[in-house]
Amino acid sequence: MTKFFDKPFTPKVQKDIFIPPQVNTYKESLGQHKQAYNHITRAYIENIHKIQTFLNQNPRSTNTKNPHEDYITQHLQGYNKLIAQPGINSNLVGTCYYYGLLNTVYTATRDEIATIPELHKAFMHYKRITKGTLFYIKFYSAPAEILYDEIKPIIQVVKIGLTREMIIPDKIEK
Repeated sequence: MTKFFDKPFTPKVQKDIFIPPQVNTYKESLGQHKQAYNHITRAYIENIHKIQTFLNQNPRSTNTKNPHEDYITQHLQGYNKLIAQPGINSNLVGTCYYYGLLNTVYTATRDEIATIPELHKAFMHYKRITKGTLFYIKFYSAPAEILYDEIKPIIQVVKIGLTREMIIPDKIEK
């Protein structure tokens, strides 16, 4: 009975698999499939590089001697974010806002956020229902995702509140 279930062993000969020789390197193959950024993404990258370089090289404003005016920067991992104090140029605030490089804006007169219409409108609504002299606007932002042919926009959450004094981080280079 056991002979019915026994199979004789017959070895099979494996066919040789042909592997072509490597004629180019991995680096060269990456270069062949490399995509180029279009002009919009290249301009965006150049502009954000200029702004980050400016903020990294100038951690404090050189236009004023008063430490509570114009701007300072907060050092993060690899780049700085702007902390806008009263008297800052609103164009710098607007530019940093659109690139996601704003940390906090301190304002009493709303002139600092004049170049950001949607934020200006929200701030005026908040100021109408509260009484105070110094306001802060805190920004929590995720940077833009830069792809080869498009830019996925930044995501920002804004918190508006009252403060008695400006909160300055400890590690600010002079």
